[in-house]
Amino acid sequence: MKKRNKVILPLILAIGGILAVFFFSPRFSSSGQQTTSTANMPTAKATRGTIQQTVSELGTLEPQNRIELKADVSGEVVKIFAQAGEKVQKDQPLLQLDTTKLETSLRKAKAQLKSAQADLKKLLAQPKEVELRQAEAQLKEAQIAYQSAKKTLAQNQELFKSGGISQETLEQSEDQVTLKEALYLSAQAQFEDVKDGAAPEDIEKLQAQIEQIEADIESIENDLEKCTFKSPIDGTLLVVDPEEGDSVLSEERVVAIGDLSTMKVKILINEIDVPEVEKGQKAVVTLDAFPNQQFEGKVTTIAPEGKIVENIVVFETTIELPNPDNILLSGMTAEAEIIIKSKDNAIIIPLEALEERGGKAQVLVKGPDGQPVQKEVKTGLRSDTQVEIEEGLQEGEEVFLILSSTSFQSNFGPPMGMPGGR
Repeated sequence: MKKRNKVILPLILAIGGILAVFFFSPRFSSSGQQTTSTANMPTAKATRGTIQQTVSELGTLEPQNRIELKADVSGEVVKIFAQAGEKVQKDQPLLQLDTTKLETSLRKAKAQLKSAQADLKKLLAQPKEVELRQAEAQLKEAQIAYQSAKKTLAQNQELFKSGGISQETLEQSEDQVTLKEALYLSAQAQFEDVKDGAAPEDIEKLQAQIEQIEADIESIENDLEKCTFKSPIDGTLLVVDPEEGDSVLSEERVVAIGDLSTMKVKILINEIDVPEVEKGQKAVVTLDAFPNQQFEGKVTTIAPEGKIVENIVVFETTIELPNPDNILLSGMTAEAEIIIKSKDNAIIIPLEALEERGGKAQVLVKGPDGQPVQKEVKTGLRSDTQVEIEEGLQEGEEVFLILSSTSFQSNFGPPMGMPGGR
């Protein structure tokens, strides 16, 4: 993560002890005579202007609305209609998978449906008079044959007792009775079916079969639609993963589309700073691709739950910015500076001029005769490089830049164990 405020401010506090030595060092006489310690120290004037307290972090640009399309069915890519970088409209075809097998399955299913529907229609039809008469005639014929077989069997049984026929002939008569009885019962059932119509269970079975075929057809038609990938939004085609002839698997990403008219950058803000960040705050975004330009955005979301990155608790924060000319591209590195507070017409001095110790802030003011005069001041907002002075300094007063003074470091050594210079 990129952090500015939290680097500069602790450094200033760490150097505070050395500054205390400097302020009260014998190198400054009680009369305030300037010594070689301040003779070559740089100075800056207190000016009136605008100061902003900010939080800065790095992130990556991406479209505010970015959609990835994944394959719901497997298949071979037979046609690509648009390439990455092209503008596309909603419902515009982007890519086509082979549909040959699905179309064959659909034709078969429709034929099965037609046949089943015809069977059901026939089953539900009322019995015709001719069919009823035929069934009745068949029943009577079967009844006569059955009765005749029983009569013959009775006669043969008497003959067998008197030795008039063989055992084999008797058994044949018995078999005929059994056969004719079965035919009679079958004809009777057929007659009842024709008279009463189709059995309810047969109708239900056929209806269930038709419903299953219809569900299969709907599933195949849905799969056919899924073979054509269409843009869900107006935007720019960002990614086309396969090429013509490639095979794609279910759940595999095929294309990505984004609306580049509004971009966003997600940054990770330290838990120390996040309480000061609010939705709607202005942010200034700079990019490596456009070093001389600044783009204005605003904070739109702040994650309600933090996560640990490099042993630091951070909160994902999203900044949106308009991109009417589509010059900002997905994937560009961006630095987002959120403006926490801002104040106009403030008295401002460089941070290098400020020393804080024991809860007090002090500066060295250059007097009319060039001599340093120690002053206690009250501070306000701070930026990465400047601090607001609410009380203790007037516009135009000149202060010594203590922390940037090589003369000071050469006379008093590096501050608090830090390197003396580069």
